[in-house]
Amino acid sequence: MSQAIIHQIQTVMQSGKAKTNWVLEFRSSERSTDSIMGWTSSSDMLGQEVKLSFESQEDAVKYAKKHKLDYVVKAPNPRIPQRKIRPYSTIYTS
Repeated sequence: MSQAIIHQIQTVMQSGKAKTNWVLEFRSSERSTDSIMGWTSSSDMLGQEVKLSFESQEDAVKYAKKHKLDYVVKAPNPRIPQRKIRPYSTIYTS
């Protein structure tokens, strides 16, 4: 079972690159389904609720190495540049 170190992305409604953190997510593979209600549960608390935030990728990697965790670093997707906004009148001029 390996943990994931990911770069937390902002929602579409947020702009800018400030206050983006690296997150260490614990993954759980031990899930069971209740036969009567159909609920999914796990005995592993770390895999369900715990996410640790770090200022940089290096801090997250140091933490994982210090606590002897298997980890995978997922690089963030690059931002797609927006189209250049032009005035309406430039459409008809060449």
